[in-house]
Amino acid sequence: MSDNHHQQNKHVAEINPENTILKAIDIIINDDLKLNILYLNGFKSKLNDSKKEILQSYGNLTAPYVDHHNEENIYLKYANIVINEKIDLIIGSSMGGALGFLLSSNFNIPALLFNPAVPYYDGELIPTQKVTAFQKCVIGNLDTIILPSNTLSFLRENNSPNISIKVLNDLAHQIPLTVFEKEIDIFMKELFEMKKSI
Repeated sequence: MSDNHHQQNKHVAEINPENTILKAIDIIINDDLKLNILYLNGFKSKLNDSKKEILQSYGNLTAPYVDHHNEENIYLKYANIVINEKIDLIIGSSMGGALGFLLSSNFNIPALLFNPAVPYYDGELIPTQKVTAFQKCVIGNLDTIILPSNTLSFLRENNSPNISIKVLNDLAHQIPLTVFEKEIDIFMKELFEMKKSI
């Protein structure tokens, strides 16, 4: 594991204390404030306008194009975005879901991850500290690109106490707009319910 990664982890407690999830929920239910959302695209994929509009309805959206094939030091680059943009919530798909899982875990930020390619990502970046942020993975049972069995095995081995796994039997790798919109709405409501139960 690199020294840069260790140095990055030293900032986690300062930037994202354990009440990060409460902060995110407070922003969601307060019309005067905006949630800072980071969206991470999959391999050679881009966020389309319809999905972008859905995300923007919940807050300030940061959605740079992630070049998973050519970018160097990809984790550190997006860790800096999390810090500089004061990100409250991460949403990612496929390779972006794997990157989102790592960022969410290391910075303790809530995350919604669609078919995250976690079994194929850099294992050295898997966090060792306890993750208290709410993470949800939506997995397509018909996905032939990121095999659900591999994803589920990885998540079982690298579980955090607040992870939620939802398997959709009729979902493949691509996320239709209707599924995207519905799952984001459910996720936001789950965050709100967690706030009420605390």
